[in-house]
Amino acid sequence: MAACSRSRAVLGTTTVLAAVLVLVASPVAALPSAPSAHVVAAPSPVLGTDMQRHLVYEVLLENRADVSVTIDRLVVRDAATHERVAAFGAQALADLVIVLDSPGPTTTLPPGSTAFAFLDVTLPARGSVPKALTHRLVLSLQRPGLPSRRLIVEAAPTGVDRRAPVVGGRPLRGGNLLVADGCCSRGVHAHSLVPFGDQWLNAQRYAIDFLRLDETMSTTSVGDPTRNESYVIWGADVLAVARGTIVATRDGIADNTPPLDPPPLPLDDLSGNNVLQDLGGGRFALYAHLQNGSVRVHAGDQVHRGDVLGAVGNSGGSNEPHLHFHVTDGPSALAANALPYVFDKFRLQGTIPDLTNPEIVPPAPPLVRRSQLPLMGDILDFGPKPPPGG
Repeated sequence: MAACSRSRAVLGTTTVLAAVLVLVASPVAALPSAPSAHVVAAPSPVLGTDMQRHLVYEVLLENRADVSVTIDRLVVRDAATHERVAAFGAQALADLVIVLDSPGPTTTLPPGSTAFAFLDVTLPARGSVPKALTHRLVLSLQRPGLPSRRLIVEAAPTGVDRRAPVVGGRPLRGGNLLVADGCCSRGVHAHSLVPFGDQWLNAQRYAIDFLRLDETMSTTSVGDPTRNESYVIWGADVLAVARGTIVATRDGIADNTPPLDPPPLPLDDLSGNNVLQDLGGGRFALYAHLQNGSVRVHAGDQVHRGDVLGAVGNSGGSNEPHLHFHVTDGPSALAANALPYVFDKFRLQGTIPDLTNPEIVPPAPPLVRRSQLPLMGDILDFGPKPPPGG
């Protein structure tokens, strides 16, 4: 969770490739088997503020062969029509593939290694969504002392979960709210896979870290940056996004001293003081890093949209006051898979395309957005007053 934990966890399970097409450079030696590949969790489309629908998911690859395997190209195809949905060349893949235990960016899997391709496949706002996807991988196989060989495989078939995303109200009041880490494949949340038993899970695939900018829209703190009270969002009311039942809460964890990263924490402590809410239909909302002593609800409480759950804090895996929010398919902060969600209404104030170079770009119309997922770098205004019927 981040301004939360920057750690990346690792492990894998395998699935046999659906079909293999082989192009051999020379018949010097028997061709080794291709890496196994499967999709961690079926993607589900969600409309972002860029007016595109996003399919966000991960492809796990395991190289069990005694050769190095380089991913040269990855093509996402509609499983029914075989039409190309998206394609990623070597340059793009260098930013999307993480090989576990690799010292730096690479698309080459050494023998016995595991890698993930973190994909964000975009579709037009209108039009059909494929019912299922498959992946064509163009690979180069290299054994020391022998010519490289090319292998083309059809791998990692997956269905597409076409259920509508969760629609929620605002988790915070007011404006100048910066999505400091959010959808879709660039942020820390997108890479936060964790092994549980024999499977990988990513509860934070669509998570948002909300910070608040000051009136100048240039900083999140005013005054001494080592004091939580200097941060504009500190102590803001955290609101239930919908009706539901409180599943679990945690309080009593001291807030951290900003802007320092906290020491390494056990997985169970990363969320800090938090509230976990059952939204119904197998969907659960997490509100994390709340202020010590601020949690107002208890397990079993029934809450309504707009009820105050606690206050924004800086507890757990957090280096400055912010609200971490996400939705999952199970009653756990991290031992579950992420589900997409949208907020029913907000005003888009602008966006910062590159958070390392914070230049605000005016938003494209319409300024008032409905049923959309804010994306990384967006600046939002949820308004000061409850919406009608809230």
